[in-house]
Amino acid sequence: MKQTTITDYFKPTIIDDVEVLCSAAAVMESMVDRLYYAENNLESNIKKVLEERDKVEEFENISINYFKENGKLPEWYIRYKLGKKLILGYNLIHIEDEKYEEEKNYSVGYDLERRWRFQRNLQDRDTEAEEYLKNTFNNYFFNKEVCLYSSKGHVSFKIVDEGTSWNIYCNDPWSSDYGWISDNGGLTTTEIINRILSEIHKHVFILVGYKKKNERRLIGEFKNGKPKYKNFMIDDLTKPIYKFA
Repeated sequence: MKQTTITDYFKPTIIDDVEVLCSAAAVMESMVDRLYYAENNLESNIKKVLEERDKVEEFENISINYFKENGKLPEWYIRYKLGKKLILGYNLIHIEDEKYEEEKNYSVGYDLERRWRFQRNLQDRDTEAEEYLKNTFNNYFFNKEVCLYSSKGHVSFKIVDEGTSWNIYCNDPWSSDYGWISDNGGLTTTEIINRILSEIHKHVFILVGYKKKNERRLIGEFKNGKPKYKNFMIDDLTKPIYKFA
């Protein structure tokens, strides 16, 4: 019979350790690669985050006038306010050719799980969303509030004066109460918010005219047959003038 040596007792352990070490080596190699990637790209990634913040701050300085003149906000700004902000970290989402792709290395990107969205199947009033929108877009609500009702994938809303009692003015959209806007089923959260802001704008501002622009028009011909033009001041329909209602 073969005599058992002390190394025989350690053979399974040695084999298992080798497998574990090989697996750990791959993990460590991946971690090192990520650290090198982070170090080599940290400056450019931080720059992207700061550029986005500067863009937001620059817009917020003129956002009230923008809202007054356009009756809505840029979609990129709404998405930012809802939580789609560039951050530094792992397993983020970046945009490549307008498509979302996962970035597994340490980098700059979006954590879409942080982004706020409507709940579309409450079958009831959505008080949480009402409060969230009022707080997040307070600068553009003025003295108005929004009533929200969510059912079967749709979000219905109604604009009311601040402090209005739900029981009196905000019965569900299928009651005899008027003023509800319910055709929002196919719209994104960002699009619905812009519709809400647009309705608030209609309650807060009234159109009083348009800025003028110079337009050169053909009015006839000279005796030598050459065209004759004249400059006219006309309304620029792309630049409305509003005042508070």
